[in-house]
Amino acid sequence: MFWEVWGDRYTELLRRNHARAANVPEAVIERMRDRLEVPDLTEAHQVDWVVDS
Repeated sequence: MFWEVWGDRYTELLRRNHARAANVPEAVIERMRDRLEVPDLTEAHQVDWVVDS
């Protein structure tokens, strides 16, 4: 779902977290990831479409 789109960015997030002196346990990050609800377009005041090519 949502995180499949983020692939490399999620990998970078985990790499940076592990490099921190006080890192967040990966299980906590995964639990937060699994709970993430992407806002519906009708909930936005404005929508900006950003496309990476």
